[in-house]
Amino acid sequence: IRLQAAKTLELGDGSLAIQGYDATLMNAGTSLVFTGDSGLKVDGELSIDAPVITAGQATTSSLLATGRLAASGGDPAASVPTAAGLGARLTMSAADIDFGGRIVLPSGTVRLVQTGDPATPVQGNNLRVAGNAAIDVAGDTLVFGPKQVGTPGGTVSLEAETGTLELAAGAVLDV
Repeated sequence: IRLQAAKTLELGDGSLAIQGYDATLMNAGTSLVFTGDSGLKVDGELSIDAPVITAGQATTSSLLATGRLAASGGDPAASVPTAAGLGARLTMSAADIDFGGRIVLPSGTVRLVQTGDPATPVQGNNLRVAGNAAIDVAGDTLVFGPKQVGTPGGTVSLEAETGTLELAAGAVLDV
């Protein structure tokens, strides 16, 4: 199944399960934005192609694939949508993860989790962060009249439950 938007692909409040397909492709022309507390569970593979992935203020979102999750298309020059808010939380989990995208969650939390049964690990199921990947949870500066207030940096968690964590040279983790 293909979810495609010429500009922004937006996921709002609620949970969605996609079943009965071997693969799901999410293709966003400018951005993938989580605008509410949301969860997407995909049976099989999930491929995401978006210049930037972000979320609204204080939202909690998750993407879960029972197979492989691949994110690509991250563009450091792509503008971050105004919908991006402070303190969002995003978890991406799958049996095998190839992350080559760009996530921007100011003062937020990003978790990439390679899942599996430690008693029966599957060879080749790993968490790979490519050299062109960027995960940005750095704080921001807010302006209140004449005052400027900095927000704290966020948290990035990369977890390989049964496989290997591979962080390629050039990958950017900005906290």
